[in-house]
Amino acid sequence: MNSQSYCTERAAPAGSNLYYATLFHSSAERRALHTCFAFLDEIRRDLDSAADPTPAGRRLLWWREELDAARMAASTHPLMVELRALPVAHSGIIQYLEPVLVAGLEELAGWRPESDAQWRAHCHALHAGVWQLASRNCSPAADAGATDQIGVMAALS
Repeated sequence: MNSQSYCTERAAPAGSNLYYATLFHSSAERRALHTCFAFLDEIRRDLDSAADPTPAGRRLLWWREELDAARMAASTHPLMVELRALPVAHSGIIQYLEPVLVAGLEELAGWRPESDAQWRAHCHALHAGVWQLASRNCSPAADAGATDQIGVMAALS
């Protein structure tokens, strides 16, 4: 299985909502969307399957290390190969995906919101970066404000 197939199977297997949602995008946009949402799927699976937070936390820290410039350039993990193929500077990829990992680590550490505002902020951190990166890849001419709004709306839905 090549890296593109790996991301597609992770994020948008045939018949899934994302499969149909991306059906009419160009192949380059579809590839970028599958890559972004495969990353989110990896993180969600780690968080949802964490009977013991220690191994899941180690896995999130491993993902964090993989996003490091030197490691990402040499990584053979199919998801990292696809992230490298995105037409976004490496620093941009880290900017969007780092908050996802930080929020996941907080969740594993037992963080609980004290208010609705904190819960919304946590959901934003956990999901918005992936949506923003996906938006950036599907509309390169979009301004940063529009991309941020997409992330806010997606995180709250």
